[in-house]
Amino acid sequence: MRRHTMSDTARPSRSGPSTEGSAPSAPFQLVPGMLLEDTYLLEAELGRGGMGTVFRARHTKLDKLVAVKVLNPQLFGTPEALVRFSREAKVAARINHPVMTHVMDYGVVRDHPFIVMEYVPGKTLSEVLYDTRGPLRFAPGLHPTEAIEVMRQLLSLLRNTHALGIVHRDLKPANIKVFADDCQLYVKVLDFGIAKDLDGDVTQLTAEGALVGTPAYMAPEQLTGHPVDGRTDLYAAGLIFHELLSGKPAFGGKTISRILHEQVNEPPPLIEGLPELLQRTLATLLRKRPEERFQDATEADFALARCEEAVRGTDVEVTGSGHRFLVTPSYRPPVPVEPPDPTFIPGPPLPEVPSPTVPPPEKPSQTIIGPAPTSHPSAGKILARIALGVVGVILLLSLVVAAIGGSAKQSGQEEEGTTPSQASDDEEDTAR
Repeated sequence: MRRHTMSDTARPSRSGPSTEGSAPSAPFQLVPGMLLEDTYLLEAELGRGGMGTVFRARHTKLDKLVAVKVLNPQLFGTPEALVRFSREAKVAARINHPVMTHVMDYGVVRDHPFIVMEYVPGKTLSEVLYDTRGPLRFAPGLHPTEAIEVMRQLLSLLRNTHALGIVHRDLKPANIKVFADDCQLYVKVLDFGIAKDLDGDVTQLTAEGALVGTPAYMAPEQLTGHPVDGRTDLYAAGLIFHELLSGKPAFGGKTISRILHEQVNEPPPLIEGLPELLQRTLATLLRKRPEERFQDATEADFALARCEEAVRGTDVEVTGSGHRFLVTPSYRPPVPVEPPDPTFIPGPPLPEVPSPTVPPPEKPSQTIIGPAPTSHPSAGKILARIALGVVGVILLLSLVVAAIGGSAKQSGQEEEGTTPSQASDDEEDTAR
């Protein structure tokens, strides 16, 4: 693969206008195959959004996959977009949490700012819910235990970011990836492009009256221009939770104006067939007034933990869908496979070599600390022990017989009324 190296020496000259007759230079654009700062080799485009384009790249010095986000050229002339892009890197770098996509580097190549991030495999929740071409067919929704698992990991991140004074403001299924590792489901939040720093956001980057976010996942206070806080993210998380359970957006109006009207004025549709505790938790997340919702991510996570206990091991049927969801065993997405190295050239197959027969290794000698293992005595030793035992018994009986005889003799003398001392005294008196 051809590599285009971006360095200071490759920057176009700005000493003066081009000479007459020279061909106009094409606008510079980052494409796969370019090498940024002699380190990041762009391999393939992963996605494109309103703010930037994301490439899969390889850190050539570490031989590691990374993701590189580049600001769209159409926004170069907008100072607000440049400031917002730079601030996204700084805000994301402040967050240290396993559910957050970690920012590794930030740079500028020929006036093109870019962010280097952790490469996250897997699919976004949008792809999981609506892509029916592969094995991830969740239509119309995730198993409730898996939806709760995704939500609890998301709330864990929100608890961390809200403690730092950061509100995401644009949570949606397209910004959340899920993947599996060793049968465990993991969640990663990708984009903090319009996050608001409540403590340090002193620069007004949003024009008055402008909407920042995705209407289908915006809280009523966000749509009406009122102040936002952590409860705004909880409302968006509730909309994602509703979509995971039902398989479709809670407010699916065909026009933006209709979606905005539903977000502000209408309750979300009821998902029939769910346990009552799960219904109440979902309804609390989606209250129109912030003071009626869960007041922080910790409170919401506690309610979801109770829901998890209520639905685990039960059958949940969502009426109207024609599908039945068995909570156990729950589904796990397949473990993603890293894409092959595009520079690898396969060679001829190696000949098969029979594996040699290797004798089992000898058991190494060990120093045993403690009592030695007991060995079985021979027949001779057993007879000797029996003989010693018989002799011991005979000696014991002899002692017992001697003791009994002595005791009987003493008792006989006492019956005659004369003790040995008294007999000697009588003999002395007779002699006198």
